[in-house]
Amino acid sequence: RSCALIGCFRRWALTRTILRSRAWLQSRNVGMEEITDVSVSPCTNSRYIQPFRVNYKQNGKQKVWDCVKKHDSVGVLIFNTTRKAFVFVRQFRPAVYMSHHRPLWENSDLFTASLSLKPSSDRNNNSTGAGTTPSLESGVESQQAATPHSTSSSSSSSPSSYGPGSLGFTYELCAGIVDKEASLEQIAKEEILEETGYDVPIDKLELITTYNSYVGTGGAIHTNFYVEVTDSMHVSSGGGSTQEGESIEVIHLPMQQAKELVFDSSKARPSSLCFSLLWFEMHKKPKLNLS
Repeated sequence: RSCALIGCFRRWALTRTILRSRAWLQSRNVGMEEITDVSVSPCTNSRYIQPFRVNYKQNGKQKVWDCVKKHDSVGVLIFNTTRKAFVFVRQFRPAVYMSHHRPLWENSDLFTASLSLKPSSDRNNNSTGAGTTPSLESGVESQQAATPHSTSSSSSSSPSSYGPGSLGFTYELCAGIVDKEASLEQIAKEEILEETGYDVPIDKLELITTYNSYVGTGGAIHTNFYVEVTDSMHVSSGGGSTQEGESIEVIHLPMQQAKELVFDSSKARPSSLCFSLLWFEMHKKPKLNLS
């Protein structure tokens, strides 16, 4: 009889966890999602990216390719063994938000005056980019308009034209850029504390792998770690750096819902999150006592 009661309790606990996770996927902090006064302007003197053009010969043929210098980065898949849940962050990503509203800004003077953002099928029909010699092959995003059409420095649309801020929110691993002299493990530790509030020992970080991100334009090196935490290691609320203007929501996703998130295309999430969860499924889950 006691075994039956224990079984009933476990089924009830599992059902409650699943219902909570579904609510997690639907109910969010509304205050974070108020996005207004959207406009676009030239990107100059950025601390984070710098475009440049590579000229080279491949098999004797002259080519050009447009690239972007970006920082290397680290990301951490965090698994809370107390709650049997993954720890993710949710934050507003302007690039994702703007991708949902491309027709509102891609034809503004800012872009039509400097480059042509044509569909890839149109680009591939052209053997050269404008402003290059006929013997050159142009890479992605390397075409240039011959003359500017306007000197306008910014462009904005009616506030009512843009959709809700929720369109720009993503679910991600805790992550950060490599922008100082410190080991990757130290940077990962600091990001975990800053964003999620967990204080983890460096020696508990396990390297998953490294790979190149944005291979078409960036090629920066991203390093993925894995770490297990407990509730006792949660020492602050996290939320990101206020000095840098970060506004991060900490998410605890029950393990049972991980696969659902990986394949749910309605939720914005980077490939690094999907990859890490599938890695966990293959390499960690079978070894953990999750009963």
